[in-house]
Amino acid sequence: MPNSSIIKDLKNKKIPPILVLHGEEPYFIDQITDYVEHHILDESEQSFDLSVYYGKDITARDITDLAGRYPVIASHQIIIIKEAQDFKEYSNLVSYAKNPTATTLLLLCHKQGKMDARTTFFKALKEKATIFESNKIPDYHLLDWVTKLFAAKKLHINQMHCSC
Repeated sequence: MPNSSIIKDLKNKKIPPILVLHGEEPYFIDQITDYVEHHILDESEQSFDLSVYYGKDITARDITDLAGRYPVIASHQIIIIKEAQDFKEYSNLVSYAKNPTATTLLLLCHKQGKMDARTTFFKALKEKATIFESNKIPDYHLLDWVTKLFAAKKLHINQMHCSC
């Protein structure tokens, strides 16, 4: 699984200040997002140190204000921006990308395509952020991928059931 190294790092408490998930395959983006949202902080910490927003509903100033505060209970606070492809103020986050808060994990979930790597924001991310590109699984690899997915969950599926 292409996302396993990120989840492994998160399990080992290697939490980056910024995590960018982008690309055409939403499955891997959703899997990492789900892990961050439900497994890094315990239930009592989530009440105080987990914030989830949608890209169209938040401004750059809101993000920098949230990210600039310190966690209340946990060692890190987590800010998740779902549907980050709808966020239009990336240019206003360049200074934060260059100097993020160490006790904050800002997770940007950008589906429906890749982020533009030519932007100043994306270039600023390369120094401090972990960037994961979720590539679409080619049709000719789907059968093998589904078989491995089932095996990872200790389930068995034969090729006849996969090809229906």
